[in-house]
Amino acid sequence: MKKTAILFVSILFFAEFVCANDFKTYYNNGQNYLNSSQYSSAITEFKKALRINYMDNSARIGLINSYLARGTYYANSENNYEKSANDFRAALFYLKYYPEDKDVLSSANVISTAQDNLEQCMNTLNQSKSSQQRYNKGVELRKNGNLPAAAYEFFVAAENGDNNIKKHSYSNIGDIMSVLDNSKKAVLYYQKSVAIDPNNVALRLKYAAILDKLGQDDLAVQEYNTILSSEANNAQVLYALEKIYTKKLASSPNSAELNNNLGAILQKQKKYDAALTYYKAAEAIDPSNVTTRLNLGTLYQQKKDFNSALSAYNSIITLYPNHKEANLYRAKVLVELGEKEEAMKAYNKILSIDPTLEVAKKEMFDLMKENKTPEEMIKSFSSDAAVDKSTVNAMYDYAKDLHKDKKYNDALACYKEVLKYDANNPEVYENIALVYAEMQNFDDAQKYLEGAKARFPKDSSLQETYNKVKSLSFANKYEQANKYFANNEFQKALDVYLTIYPPQKDVLIAMAACYKGLNNIDKAIEYYKRAFNMDKNDSDVAYYIGVLYAEKENWTSAKIYLQEALKINQKNENAADLLTTVIEQNNVLLINKVIDYYNQKNYVQALKLISQILTEDNKNAYAYYYRGLVYDAEKKTLQAIEEYKKAVQYNPELIISNYLIATGYDTLGQYTNAYMYYKKFVSETQSDDDYKKYAQTRMNDLKAYSASAR
Repeated sequence: MKKTAILFVSILFFAEFVCANDFKTYYNNGQNYLNSSQYSSAITEFKKALRINYMDNSARIGLINSYLARGTYYANSENNYEKSANDFRAALFYLKYYPEDKDVLSSANVISTAQDNLEQCMNTLNQSKSSQQRYNKGVELRKNGNLPAAAYEFFVAAENGDNNIKKHSYSNIGDIMSVLDNSKKAVLYYQKSVAIDPNNVALRLKYAAILDKLGQDDLAVQEYNTILSSEANNAQVLYALEKIYTKKLASSPNSAELNNNLGAILQKQKKYDAALTYYKAAEAIDPSNVTTRLNLGTLYQQKKDFNSALSAYNSIITLYPNHKEANLYRAKVLVELGEKEEAMKAYNKILSIDPTLEVAKKEMFDLMKENKTPEEMIKSFSSDAAVDKSTVNAMYDYAKDLHKDKKYNDALACYKEVLKYDANNPEVYENIALVYAEMQNFDDAQKYLEGAKARFPKDSSLQETYNKVKSLSFANKYEQANKYFANNEFQKALDVYLTIYPPQKDVLIAMAACYKGLNNIDKAIEYYKRAFNMDKNDSDVAYYIGVLYAEKENWTSAKIYLQEALKINQKNENAADLLTTVIEQNNVLLINKVIDYYNQKNYVQALKLISQILTEDNKNAYAYYYRGLVYDAEKKTLQAIEEYKKAVQYNPELIISNYLIATGYDTLGQYTNAYMYYKKFVSETQSDDDYKKYAQTRMNDLKAYSASAR
């Protein structure tokens, strides 16, 4: 008996391991269950092993193999594609996302196959592949307790989803990684979620908590403090910080800094007496510590004991007259005490120490502005400037503050009032022009700058600002298009980009991206090609064109542009990876055609295609395998045997080749060789099928040749 078999195998090899007894027990149990096809029990045992050592590759690979095997069983034996899909999802999670990057790269082929299998299951089930539906699937799987499969769906949803989907997906991934004890990965995805929505306290709390769990106290404190900057009285955060500093203080009770920090946390919790105790302890350890005295001052200030606060600040200023914080808090206390003239003197002193201290400027101006409108402030400044030219600087600062606050009309009035007293400062003209530009009044902006350029012809800054204002209209247009693009409003973005003339390379690339977003792949390719024609040395653009052709399954054109990308930049890893995939995909299609030609007995065309495949990939086991089949069909038995040998050489999992080699030698009457390959096939095959039974029968028939076959 001689049969033709087409095999598809996707099994990983197990790594060696050294581990504790419990781990080894669970691992061995899992391996035994897997070998006996008890896949669910194997999964349970490998999970237990990972609980002991979450990054052990041997247990992870065992778990992956168990999921892959059970997923294949569900699909092929039970036609349960839902369960099969979930097992492939779980396997892909442990293949792609759970381990370190180096371990992912070594599993590329298995990942590709598992993804194909999952896609086939999803297609059979008519499941949507949109980012929103992938996210919803992840939520459903998580609710059902299938965390690895849920995590995989969240990863896929995050790849192409909007920021809201990304944020929630990363948060869910962090939760799942945390539950699976992979805290290092949990940190990464909580961090990604926080980066998208940095003001989301709940997300940042998760991030801070996992840092806290990992013992990264300093980073955790940093995150907790960030939360406190927006929610100063967040009880959960304050409690967490109290625990951290209490733990630190237990190890270093004589640290003035730790006593001081714990006092500050307790102060925020309004535990003033307890805070005072720690401040006093800090002061006893380091009587000269300025921070402790400063905190004591703020504590008294919170308790409305302004005189004690003032004494604390004065004690610092006596030693350090130019201490900014002490002077600033002293000014605040003077305001609270109603001593406004002294407060103004205090603020002036602070600004003499640090003229750039915005909080002091603001509070001083706030003190002045309590009962004055901007118009009155400008009039007051102008009156003072007439007798004291130094006031012009304060008026100019006030104009800049109005400008920063986007009070454009008041800012213009103030800037123009400054020009009455200082017409020789080109910066004032620049700022007036910038106000007009921000008001979208580009004509008046250029008018002021043209006048200033005539007045100060040697001032290069004015020319730079003039050029800047001229380009602001263009920049505004470009920014608007980018905003539309960021919001996935691709048609609106494209309409704006099309008004930019002449379009430069980056605009053409942006337009191509818009067409891609609109699913107009042909137009996207056209505009990427126009960009590439402008710069033939841009490897990335060539890569993008290759990507789009690959999406169209135009493997020939994809290969041309990917090869061009690598010619420009040999280190373009994305292009190299995709080129490998493109060649593989092309060869898969060619193999399918080979099969068709073989089935049609069109052996000439089959051999022609096989030669084409091997020109690109001289280690393609399936090409050798099918060439062997063709030679067999043509009764070229010796040539067929050589092809089968190459097939199993390049893919040891094609053990059917040994069977075909054996039958070939059997046909030729070379019984010693036939016996040897029948034996090899029987020892390697796991299934008890007709092939194995026939091989065993022939081994028995050829027993006389067994001695010489050893």
